Amino acid sequence: MNPFVLLGRGLLAFALLLVFSTPTSAQVTVDENNANWGFLVETSTGTGSFVNGPSTPPLGTGSAKLTIDNNSSGLIIGTQQFAGIRFDDFTTLTYSTYSNTTPQTIALQFNVDYDLTDGTTSWQGRLVFEPSNSNTVTPGTWQTWNALNGRWWSSGNPVVGDVGVAQDCPISAPCTVTELLTAYPDMGIQAGALAGLLFKAGSGWAGPQDYYVDNFTIGYTGGGTTTFDFETSVQACPTPAITAKRVFANASPQPYLEIDLDAGPGQNLEIVNFVDTDRTTRFLQGLTASLVSGGLDPSNPGQVPFDDFEWTASSTGSQTATFRLTSDGSPNFAYFVEITNTCEATAYVDPQGAFDAFATSAERTLDLPGALTLEGNYPNPFNPQTVIRYGLAESAEVTLAVYDVMGRQVAVPVAAQMQGAGWHEATFEASHLPSGVYLYRLQAGTQTLTGQMSLLK
Repeated sequence: MNPFVLLGRGLLAFALLLVFSTPTSAQVTVDENNANWGFLVETSTGTGSFVNGPSTPPLGTGSAKLTIDNNSSGLIIGTQQFAGIRFDDFTTLTYSTYSNTTPQTIALQFNVDYDLTDGTTSWQGRLVFEPSNSNTVTPGTWQTWNALNGRWWSSGNPVVGDVGVAQDCPISAPCTVTELLTAYPDMGIQAGALAGLLFKAGSGWAGPQDYYVDNFTIGYTGGGTTTFDFETSVQACPTPAITAKRVFANASPQPYLEIDLDAGPGQNLEIVNFVDTDRTTRFLQGLTASLVSGGLDPSNPGQVPFDDFEWTASSTGSQTATFRLTSDGSPNFAYFVEITNTCEATAYVDPQGAFDAFATSAERTLDLPGALTLEGNYPNPFNPQTVIRYGLAESAEVTLAVYDVMGRQVAVPVAAQMQGAGWHEATFEASHLPSGVYLYRLQAGTQTLTGQMSLLK
């Protein structure tokens, strides 16, 4: 194993142990288990990870995510696999990025040796392709860049023929590939311990912010073409699919609530709590759970206390099951059932509106709001998803929009929909947005209410 040493513009050194392998003409999946690539914090702080999304990546379902914490952060995902490759041997250099800001997006960089034919092997600088120097970066969408058709800039102290030479193509005047090779015809990726092909975000960019890279294709003379697909091997965490089925309020001998639950292959689900309309925990005495029908296997068969009840789906296919929550008639309100899955993604079920699910009376009294009501969002703070709950005293055309602190609209969870009187919920998904405070505005007819929430990543 070779130490993966990368030096930044400020000559900050760091190392990572990576395994060297020869590139082939193939498609290679890079995830948490791939030893040839590594995340490196070059300056300040930041986090690298393999994730699902965002949106629909150009290859597979995932990407490599670089999160910078502040304007001093510099974060890299890199490899040593292409040590010593000459720049004029490259035939393909393309990759795709996704960002939420302009003009920045992830740059492709090499630890450069300005003359691979001489005897100088010390650090000489970086060769950098920044898409914004050649193209327009559009936030909120995947874009693919052809680095060989773009402009590059160089840094450091070039050495050619073991003699220091003037630096061409500085950051203030990036060059084409032809211009670079005219200035440094024998340049390439540095060999040995200082080798590095890198994707970098940060160093002077505003943070916190997330950037994503995927679909990297590299081809060179004698090495064929290899495409790298960045993916995560970690199980995705879909929200459990749960829906109220029916309330048997005057059943004998006990009232009960039946709920349908959908689980993916091998997914484990568990009742973890009950919460009221304010989403604060309520302790319910005498409540038990049991499996009625379906393909899920309860870990505790029969009727058991609700907080001990779990289900596990089989390893193949998705299943739907019906479970029953039974009350001893205690006068408690159970508006929302909280269920979590293996990855701790949480979902709530509202039993056909806000009412006493375990009322002993056969009549269900709807808790209709007397006026337009905005109860807020839960959870808050959240990441990356939250639910905004509101109530209508009468039918109205509803629009629910989300804005950042600059007043820019970033999402419209409900767009000009006619909705009836009663309680409603809208899900706001913010995986593509940076951490921060966001405002939401509920408009029903001529009435307007606003709320505030915090996204913490």
